Amino acid sequence: MSKTVYILGAGCSAGAPPLCPGYPLASEFISTLEEFSKTLVEDNQKRVKCCVDDTCALLRQEAAQTVDALVARLASEAHDFSNALTSQERQCREQQIRKAKFATAALFMALESKAKETGLPRYHNFMDELFGNATNWSQASRNSRDSVLTFNYDRLFEIAFISRFKPDTGFQNLYGKLLLNSGLNYVNGPSIDVDPGRFSFLKLHGSVGIRVRNEAYVNGPQHYTQYNGLPGGQTKPLNDELFFANASNLDPYERDPEPLIVFPHEKPFVAEGTKTLLPFRTYIQDVWKQARRLVSDAAEIWAIGYRFAPMDREDVLGLLKSAENCKRLVIQNRPGTAESICQYLKLRWLEPAGLKLKPEPFPQSF
Repeated sequence: MSKTVYILGAGCSAGAPPLCPGYPLASEFISTLEEFSKTLVEDNQKRVKCCVDDTCALLRQEAAQTVDALVARLASEAHDFSNALTSQERQCREQQIRKAKFATAALFMALESKAKETGLPRYHNFMDELFGNATNWSQASRNSRDSVLTFNYDRLFEIAFISRFKPDTGFQNLYGKLLLNSGLNYVNGPSIDVDPGRFSFLKLHGSVGIRVRNEAYVNGPQHYTQYNGLPGGQTKPLNDELFFANASNLDPYERDPEPLIVFPHEKPFVAEGTKTLLPFRTYIQDVWKQARRLVSDAAEIWAIGYRFAPMDREDVLGLLKSAENCKRLVIQNRPGTAESICQYLKLRWLEPAGLKLKPEPFPQSF
């Protein structure tokens, strides 16, 4: 049986309830964030609301169409040490990026309850594709020859996974080797450690619900488990205490961990080896290394709900260049969109890079 790697994009989580999860596409993010702000009315939600409102105001002020575009500007200014920014101005840009991450994490976690109420039928159908009719995780994870890479920050795959394999998940580390095998085992320091003989689910841009902070005692970043219990099963209210227990502490090794969310334009600052100690640096380097390993073994690659945005070009081309054994590159998206993505991908990405992969459209929504 051939190995297949699935790449999930925002189209897998978009669409309005009751049939779809209701997560915003990039172009819808600011309006959804502004509506979310109106729900934050309690005294113990003021810090979260501040992050949300400040991010919305900055998006409007900078006329940025997406939060990715906004962070691209902020990160470029903060990490370009050839510019004339003062240390205080640089810190301000970095703080604005952190606020955008807290705002994104809060919004996406707040959307989980309604998303779960839809039953997530598309994700459950996808589970059938991956694991057939298996409901025993130990058996399913070893029998499956597939793996999943996702660019999405949300935890909808995880919610569907827990729903299907709940008796086997218990209180184990969801992202550890025995379950989703995402590389976060929380016992080996900052490195990403994946079992190559099992199904693997890698989050290429990080995830809400996981936190990261530079730690002096491990001489690098340390990842922390979920804020709020298992995805889709929040046991605490969405308030300031959830995110900012140590908000008054200015020591970078003691302040609150920030969400492990990596906006696309932040990745190059890791690859270029800047002097900055970005807390996500180890995660990004290692998870993409594991992704290239999976792609190199794949006989088929399916990109579902992913539009191949120019901001991801270099990283995704690196993945595709690793696809030495790939016989099929399938682009699954809405009718019309799938075909246009194939043409764009061929002419603007694959042929200029000298890649002989021939994308074929599968015109069907996730």
